[in-house]
Amino acid sequence: MSEKEAPVRKSLFSNVPPFLNYLPNGKSGDDACSSQTHLDTMVDIRESLWRVPAALNMMVNQEEAMRSRKDKGCKVRDSTVSLPKAFMREKNSTKRKNLFRPRTVLIEDDVLPSTVSTEGFFTQQHDDPNKFMEDHILVKIAPVPSCQQIARKDYLWNYYKQMLVKHGRDHFNFLSESMNLPKDRQELEDRMRSEPGTLWIVKPPGKNNGSGIHVINHVDEIPKTEEDICIQRYIVNPYLIKRCKFDLRIYVLVTSLDPLRIYLYDDGLVRFSVNEYTLDPEQIKDNQIHVCNFDVNKSSEKFLPNNNPLEPEGHKWTLTALWKYMSSEVANETCLSLFQMWEKVEELVIKSLLCGLTSIKKELMPGTKKELKSTYNFYKIFGYDILLDSKRNPHLIEINSRPAALNDKLDAFVNRPMVSEMFKIVGYHIPQNTLSTIDKRKITCSKLNIPDESYQLGFNPTLYSTVMDDAGIKKQKQYLRQIFGRETYLDQILSNLTANDVKVLIKHLEEHSQMNKFSKIFPTSKTHKYFKFFDYLPYYDKLLDAFEESFGSNMQAGIEYVEEYCRKNVHN
Repeated sequence: MSEKEAPVRKSLFSNVPPFLNYLPNGKSGDDACSSQTHLDTMVDIRESLWRVPAALNMMVNQEEAMRSRKDKGCKVRDSTVSLPKAFMREKNSTKRKNLFRPRTVLIEDDVLPSTVSTEGFFTQQHDDPNKFMEDHILVKIAPVPSCQQIARKDYLWNYYKQMLVKHGRDHFNFLSESMNLPKDRQELEDRMRSEPGTLWIVKPPGKNNGSGIHVINHVDEIPKTEEDICIQRYIVNPYLIKRCKFDLRIYVLVTSLDPLRIYLYDDGLVRFSVNEYTLDPEQIKDNQIHVCNFDVNKSSEKFLPNNNPLEPEGHKWTLTALWKYMSSEVANETCLSLFQMWEKVEELVIKSLLCGLTSIKKELMPGTKKELKSTYNFYKIFGYDILLDSKRNPHLIEINSRPAALNDKLDAFVNRPMVSEMFKIVGYHIPQNTLSTIDKRKITCSKLNIPDESYQLGFNPTLYSTVMDDAGIKKQKQYLRQIFGRETYLDQILSNLTANDVKVLIKHLEEHSQMNKFSKIFPTSKTHKYFKFFDYLPYYDKLLDAFEESFGSNMQAGIEYVEEYCRKNVHN
């Protein structure tokens, strides 16, 4: 992010409030700018980015209290004054993991802190979620389901297998054959006896960090347990670098399920096994040969750290460094090019999400616990673990629904800019509570260094409401979800846009405008080829397909088309 980037950016469209770019440093006017402390904290709260506008609310409230007490003629005393614990507002003053808690003291009528710590803006109080939801009508703090359908190894195989049976191996060939114990124990035993010496890898489905993973090649080694365990056929021909096996961690951002919208980050991590690869049966128990997980390998005396994110050094690289290394390798006609490989990665990501899409969306239907009434704050970041075979074909190892973000130099090189960009793509507005009084509005505008004008500055719930008006209901009935033919909607669905149409397109284009290292891989003008893998084709997926077909190569023209409706305030 540029140091000169403003805390707030205007919307692309009329009658749409501005967006936050980040939480500023707490200073006013021209001194308001980004804070490295706040940017680092955003990585820690990457699954709860609603806490950023909540922190802005805290910032404004603290400033308002400060001014109020000064107006009363209060004495200013340093906040580090020692007071007995009995006089502390916050009895438990320890920091919670990954979140800053404010250093609070009893404030008497004639005493107040002279300064406010910027760390204190990110609080973690028990009523924070309720306060946020009260200030954001219909919005939930965690609207996206857990996505266990694809994030648990055993569930993923079940849904993948359904697609494999339905569409064939030509389309679904990126996940190794799996057996789920205890259900498939007999089948696995029969398979191992009929294919002696075949390697299988044991993966407890609910664990991470490489815990419990090991390779087996004999039926007697099948775990004798009634717990759920996923056992996959081992990929014996991995692509090797310096004779060692490695895997990729890539990041996928989903900002909508209906319509489906997927982004892929163009950097990531490369994790190496420290011991040279071999299929020697005597060494199959050596996890530092067969398992690439960082936690498995970092304890080895052979492990070499890498402090240069741009260079292919040590046992952990960035994707940037991997591309540099592979570009320097001698060309091999039997291998996919880097461009072809990345295309296949995109295909793998889209198809894997489609495996569980219908089931996940059912959790958001009307009447369910997670019924989706607002699309605000809706996003999910996934960590995909991928292995390349000897021809550079990508194979899915697993999908992490809560990927880690470490603080070391290599990880920070990837995750700091990624989370900052993710925040802007998801899109957050100024909370209405920070604008609820004249004084608060002035403070907010000062902290964000924006003019105090009369136009709407704050969050507008109508912009994200999923409720349809009569016109929207009538139009959507014309495009049945069971009908897939593009000829039935391409030429007319963009005509006479309804309020809901405009809201979906505003979100689509606002997200698109904030892409830098994230790339939108679904929808595009070419992704209609994946519609055959949908169980049904929702209206909004048709709408965006038509929009991408018409404006995918000229988004500015698309913005101008939607702006015609926004000027008329159709979306409100």
